[in-house]
Amino acid sequence: MRGAPRPDRAVILVVSVLAAALLAGCLGSLPHDRPTRSVVLAPGAAFDLPLHESRPHWLMRDLPRWCGAAEARWGGDPEDRAVLTTRAVRFRDDNAAARALDKLTPEYLAIVFRDRIAGGPTPVDYPMPLPGDEAKADEYDVRLPPDLAAQLRLTGQFLAVRSGKALILTESIGLPPDELVPAVERMIEVAATAQDGC
Repeated sequence: MRGAPRPDRAVILVVSVLAAALLAGCLGSLPHDRPTRSVVLAPGAAFDLPLHESRPHWLMRDLPRWCGAAEARWGGDPEDRAVLTTRAVRFRDDNAAARALDKLTPEYLAIVFRDRIAGGPTPVDYPMPLPGDEAKADEYDVRLPPDLAAQLRLTGQFLAVRSGKALILTESIGLPPDELVPAVERMIEVAATAQDGC
């Protein structure tokens, strides 16, 4: 007796492409906002972590006066010593960016990034002065696979910094303050050149 026929790879590919197109149509596409992309890529020379990913992002898209957002991930592979995810969001004015920073509470972060958070986040006093117009820091317990979670605890950190119309959110594990702060400063420098237009 023969089993059910196996679907051809071409059929699987076509169905996957159609499903992705349908999903993109339902969710809408994210704008490729060059200024926010340049901000998240700015820390490239600040440390020895390889860039693994860069893309448009949805962060705070539901807020008024949102222009665009981008994300980049540095490190995070088994051979890398740390991981840093940089995110930048641009708004049409300083007030909208300030309201967005206010919304970045531990509760908001816990909901938005719940797939990575096992406990927290909890506000912390950062050990170095943070740049920008306003800033805050939170720490959280990193969600690990159950077999690792029983023997290992990792702490992650969110830094949120507003500079003019830009909001910068970094998420890091294993990156010391003396490396992270210069990376954020570089992002702020680039954000200062991207304050016009939307």
